[in-house]
Amino acid sequence: MRTRPLAALVVTATAAALTSSALAAPSALTIDSAMRSGSVVTAAGTAAFTGVDGPTAVGGTETPFPNADVAKAYGIDLVGASIEPLADGSGLRFVWQLSSMPAVTPPEGVRYTWSFGVGDKTFQLQAKRTNVASTTTPEDPAGHAGALAGGFFQLRGNCGSTYLDTVPLANCPHLAFLSGGFDTAAGRVHMDVPYGLEVAKEIAPGAVITEVQTATMSISAAPQAVASTATAAEFINGWDPYYAPGGNVSVAVGTDKTNPATVAYRPATFADGSWTATVDRVPSTATMLFARACEGGPSSCVYTSVPLG
Repeated sequence: MRTRPLAALVVTATAAALTSSALAAPSALTIDSAMRSGSVVTAAGTAAFTGVDGPTAVGGTETPFPNADVAKAYGIDLVGASIEPLADGSGLRFVWQLSSMPAVTPPEGVRYTWSFGVGDKTFQLQAKRTNVASTTTPEDPAGHAGALAGGFFQLRGNCGSTYLDTVPLANCPHLAFLSGGFDTAAGRVHMDVPYGLEVAKEIAPGAVITEVQTATMSISAAPQAVASTATAAEFINGWDPYYAPGGNVSVAVGTDKTNPATVAYRPATFADGSWTATVDRVPSTATMLFARACEGGPSSCVYTSVPLG
């Protein structure tokens, strides 16, 4: 099956503007203290964030549906995906961008999914224009019947894969019903994920949204009447992390030869313009502490560093 790369974001060691969105990178980042005691480093500093205005394309590589004519006719020809903060700052909007979308599809026509992780938790968004064939199951949240009108938008979680013979099927239990929409003129599907959901507390300001694959796919569009497998869908894998606005600061250790954009970072605690962090199991060879602040895509990240005594 052929693949085609989408416009990917590139991590840089300085702030950079995205041509695909109006992105304001963190405006300031300092390390004010870094103390080493044995194999533990404690650090503190400040960071200032100016916010993200508009969508951030997440990039990735697209694997097209086997039949291009069917993909365009059904509205499953994915050409990109993006994440953006809601206008009132209350959550995030996930957007599937398509080359076209028919005004009407037959019942159980198309299913759009987006699997992602936050920390050690996995989630999946699922958008459908109709949900005629689905039934209420014990794990369904309340409100299943009321969600049938005007589109069907679900947040699922604890994702994994169920294997039928050698074919992996997506398996993500229901968590909640969300708001979303279908814009046939623009070829866009969107779902809004609010912060503060009891079933998804991890989705919060400053969270890092990362790729997760279920049934070997992450962002997908597929005919709804078939099982969710990579052989019957168009999908995007390998997309870039998204740093939710609100104060994402992380730290890492290395040497003066370390590329700060490639080292493994650990989250810091950020509040009221200041951050603190503790790094344990620091090797004796580490000579530098790195701090990173991000919001939006990876190319928004700014870095700073200080020597470790």
